[in-house]
Amino acid sequence: MKPIDIEHYYKVISQIKITGENEKEWYAFCPFHDDKKRSLSINKERGLWNCQGACQEGGNIYQFHAKLRKVPIKEAEEELAKMFGGEVVPKEEVEEKHQILLENKSIITFLKKKRGINLKSIKHWALGWDGSRIWIPIKEGENYANVRRYDYTGKLGDKMVSYAAGYGKIRLWPMENLDKKEILLCEGEMDCILANQVGYNAVTVTGGANSFQDGFTEAFRGKKVSICYDLDEAGKEGARRVASKIFPVASEVRIVHLPSNLPPGSDFTNFIVDKGNDRGSFDALLSKAELFTVFFHGKEIGEEIWDCSLGEASADKYFLKRIRMKAIVAGKDLCPYFSPRRVTLKCPMTSKKCRVCSLGEAGGRMTIEFNPDNPSIIKMIRCSEDQQEGIIREIMNLPKCQNIEVTIEDVWNIEQLRVIPEIEYSSRESEFIAREIFCIGQGVITNRSYSLEGITIPDPKSQYSTQLINRITPAQTLIDTFQTDREVLKRLKVFQP
Repeated sequence: MKPIDIEHYYKVISQIKITGENEKEWYAFCPFHDDKKRSLSINKERGLWNCQGACQEGGNIYQFHAKLRKVPIKEAEEELAKMFGGEVVPKEEVEEKHQILLENKSIITFLKKKRGINLKSIKHWALGWDGSRIWIPIKEGENYANVRRYDYTGKLGDKMVSYAAGYGKIRLWPMENLDKKEILLCEGEMDCILANQVGYNAVTVTGGANSFQDGFTEAFRGKKVSICYDLDEAGKEGARRVASKIFPVASEVRIVHLPSNLPPGSDFTNFIVDKGNDRGSFDALLSKAELFTVFFHGKEIGEEIWDCSLGEASADKYFLKRIRMKAIVAGKDLCPYFSPRRVTLKCPMTSKKCRVCSLGEAGGRMTIEFNPDNPSIIKMIRCSEDQQEGIIREIMNLPKCQNIEVTIEDVWNIEQLRVIPEIEYSSRESEFIAREIFCIGQGVITNRSYSLEGITIPDPKSQYSTQLINRITPAQTLIDTFQTDREVLKRLKVFQP
């Protein structure tokens, strides 16, 4: 099918009121609620839409047409296909190649043993055989928009080629799986078929690890997305790249790491086939996959924790090291500080310079989260709002551009504490000291002993050695652990009048 004329559809057929645009989007009044603020944005390249107003809905052009016409999604797909028509892969040819594959036992055996794909999936996805390549029909609505032709021998050059010239537009497939809330994003069509077979709601990009386009991002709004790409550098980098693009819109993003003991280049299929097509082992990987967040450290902090006293914590050997110490909180400021925890950066992308800006490379929108180990956290307290924004721009290496909008979505609470060494019974003489430190969180009670874990850093205002504490727990003192017995009671009687 020829590409739908997105501009003609939204400006003419849908009859919505478009009031503005930039290089990538149109802005319009949303037709699905009483919109006074032109809350609807539409991606010019993909036709994906999103309403930031009362209805908070979004999706692809088929979902828009279905909602506008109040018809099922299948009927909307059929209507758009009739409206725009054009060349499609002939159904008769797809069915012919499918029948040829069903009669070829060696190809069926390969699919079953090497790719884990059973006969039911072969029939469901109408896989075919043309004598040299396995056919994977890419269906959109009731029509076949393309066929991905797979070289299972590895001897024909390109691993995947399209049906013919002009059919190779990169797509998300299968489109219908984007309607569900949880999505497993795979690297290739074969992985995607197997993932659906074993019970996951899987989607792939018809183009490989690095083919994810900016226009696809909106399709993942509000979704829980797990990304499982191949066990090679291209796969790892592709997964990180996709995660960073959809992170601002998805409800959560996780990157699933395949075991490192698999051969280099292994994929989802290798893992599942090795486990006898049992999804239980992959479920275990999913459960361990950590939430993806864009973290920024200044310098990488090691994992080792050094136990020390309050006086020792400021020694040069503990610079940017994790430390653990006991101390009494002798005092604190009346109010805690707010330091940015999660920040969203936006740019309308109207300048040629946007192409060389890190925000421009991310499609004009980026959400970052500051790790609790990041020394920059205390740079952003005791300063003005403009200074705080300037520090964020500096950390992200952003130019001084008036178009960039910085929005603080969430904050850390930072308390400035005055601490003294814990009181202990000892014959050893020690110098009395007091230190000013910073603690993430609030609710610390003065005149109590705590175990403090954090990093030793310089105070950005004075360069005094200080600590940024990100874990604080009440500590037991000698008084807490003191117990009486007969001998102690006997000795205490000397104090009776």
